[in-house]
Amino acid sequence: MMSYRTIRQTLAMNASSLPPADQAKKEYDSRFNGYASFASGVTLGDFEVFAIGTKELQALDVRLSKNDSEINKLWNILQEAAKTSYIRDLVGNELKSSNEIEGVHSTRQEISNAINAAQNDNTHTRLSEFAHLLLNLSSAGIELPHSLEEIREIYDSVTSGEISTTDLPDGELFRAQPVHIFNGSGKKVHSGISPETQIQAKLTQWLSLIHQEDIPPIIHIAMSHYIFEYIHPFYDGNGRTGRYLLALHMSKKFSITTALSLSTVISDAKGQYAKVFDETEHILNCQDATSFCLKIGEFIATAQENIITILREKVAVLADIELRFLNLDLSLDSETILSLLMQEQLFNEYFTGFTRKELQEHMEIGSRKLMSILEPLVEQGYIITHGSRPIYYLANSELIDVQI
Repeated sequence: MMSYRTIRQTLAMNASSLPPADQAKKEYDSRFNGYASFASGVTLGDFEVFAIGTKELQALDVRLSKNDSEINKLWNILQEAAKTSYIRDLVGNELKSSNEIEGVHSTRQEISNAINAAQNDNTHTRLSEFAHLLLNLSSAGIELPHSLEEIREIYDSVTSGEISTTDLPDGELFRAQPVHIFNGSGKKVHSGISPETQIQAKLTQWLSLIHQEDIPPIIHIAMSHYIFEYIHPFYDGNGRTGRYLLALHMSKKFSITTALSLSTVISDAKGQYAKVFDETEHILNCQDATSFCLKIGEFIATAQENIITILREKVAVLADIELRFLNLDLSLDSETILSLLMQEQLFNEYFTGFTRKELQEHMEIGSRKLMSILEPLVEQGYIITHGSRPIYYLANSELIDVQI
């Protein structure tokens, strides 16, 4: 299948005597008015952003649909405890990768603390508000933003505690001054929309776009993401906010696991992402976002295929654990607690153990009953502990002879 050529690439192969800008405008008109073109309704510079539903994008749509069906099949095999654990793991990876893209290092403990705090209304730590947003993506009531004020609210939550005072928005809702992006060599590679009145006007068009229902999923998601990042409504935190909005948008089209896996892939391919973004916004490309859509579609497919591999491996290990439990001669309650701990440890690398209070809530039993189950398991070495006030409990995977 022939790879898609951008307008600029087509011009480079054209022997026309017309000035490059005129050639580009002519090619833009041809593509934009073609029967397979999907317009965004958002004009950036002199051109409305659009993408073409090429054979490559149609093939990607089929691939993503098949991948999501396979993910759902594997997902339905898992117990609720395993599903919850894996969602927490994906959220942790999303936090870690999103920060790495911004050049910020987060420790495993920081991420674990953020996830734990996000589930406790009375606790706040670094990244906990972002973690809370990501954990809630699977909730039916979470919607894409409908107003400029909601975009700002999302930004405030995603970037809470991560933006320096000098880089906070200083306009009515967004930044009041121009902003420019430079690469590692000091070359200016992008300028965000200015002034704030124009930011608000373009984001209003963007809000209309994200709620359209007649655009194919990949094109809709990728084109919306490109436009938000191009507008660059804030001084800092645009990337994090844009990736959260991307995950939120994906959650409406794909499985929650797919929606929570893209930042990791983008982090691993930052150079590819930057290259296709730069090519898309080039003045002679006239806002043809088809190549950007293709690249985002490939990223989504990679994320899905990583999930499928991981889930297949973990489902196999889980089945092995269940077989080994048959030979341990445990009571049903003991087996339930061990199984709960093993699933957390298997599916969530950020899990540091359950407290007694958390185990009581999971088991729906009192403190005395819980201790009558835990103490023999600790004595026999099936469960190990660490910390004090509170004590955390973990399954001893080595004693059960399971490789996690």
